[in-house]
Amino acid sequence: MSEGKGNSGKLSMEELSLFSYQLSVIMKSGVPYLEGLEIMKDELENGRLKSLSAGIYEDVKAGKKLYESLRSKDMFPGYFIQMTEIAEKTGMLDLEMERLSRFYEKQEAIQYKVRSALVYPVILFVLMSAVLMLLVLKVFPVFQDVLSSLGGNLPESSKILLSTAKSLQSAAIWIMMILGAVVAGLFIYSRSSKGGAKLDSFLLGSRLFGGLYKRLITLRFSQGMSMMVKAGIPFEEAVGMSAPLTDNKFAVERLREVQGRLLNGESIPDAMQSAGIFPSLFNQMIRVGVKSGQVDSTLEKLSEIYEVELERSANRLASSIEPTLVIILSVVVGIVLLTVMLPMIQIMSSIG
Repeated sequence: MSEGKGNSGKLSMEELSLFSYQLSVIMKSGVPYLEGLEIMKDELENGRLKSLSAGIYEDVKAGKKLYESLRSKDMFPGYFIQMTEIAEKTGMLDLEMERLSRFYEKQEAIQYKVRSALVYPVILFVLMSAVLMLLVLKVFPVFQDVLSSLGGNLPESSKILLSTAKSLQSAAIWIMMILGAVVAGLFIYSRSSKGGAKLDSFLLGSRLFGGLYKRLITLRFSQGMSMMVKAGIPFEEAVGMSAPLTDNKFAVERLREVQGRLLNGESIPDAMQSAGIFPSLFNQMIRVGVKSGQVDSTLEKLSEIYEVELERSANRLASSIEPTLVIILSVVVGIVLLTVMLPMIQIMSSIG
């Protein structure tokens, strides 16, 4: 990669938003495209983006398309590159860059909320785990000795907890190696075509993340479809081109099947509904759009609806993570602390 070691790695949400915003401003200003890219590389203050823009300027100057240059840099997500390609081919690059800027700005805000919601429970979990291990491995044995000297025994629940903790301590290295191997195996499997499709299918069907994933897929798909149908690309061809935008292997498989059904003469509403990956509102509005002859405007409206829906769903998920994890941790800690207190109560009873 031409940017060098200091610029390796994917761009952050913030960088993607800034890059696409700057590009949209240049394109809307009326400055010639190539001249605008030259201004952009000089004006950007972010070191990585400045170097990246210089490389893109040289590529475009040499005759490359913008999306071809972005793909060669290996710093942009697939969705960004694919939407840029569609926008460039349909003559909507300025509008798409502005939309991508808003999209990644919102994604960054959502990501921040999720991270913030996870910080407190994670810190609480680590601290409580350390305290509990100290109690079980250091304090429990003392209780056990005191109780034995007084002719008593640890309660059965305390014995089980102590035995479990000691087993985990002695087998810690093996447990970590096994967990590491399982995680590595699952990662490798998920990268395969079959494994990736199964994982994506599981996420779409999960109670916790299914709704969010469906909205994300619907948003990305309808945005691509809206641009292409407006540009006069046949619906069945647009489906095939928009499928990769979902970034979901299972959805891509289902949309390829939809494309085949359309080519075989099946109606658009029936073929779309057969995919089974879109919310019912999407299917209903597509049916209405086909009947009214306004599929392009319907797809544009759907992209607006699901942009709002995605943000709301992500905010709800972020706001529910922290209290849910705190409740679970509180219950676990309460049970363990109760198990710790039982020997103390028995000691006090024996002394009394």
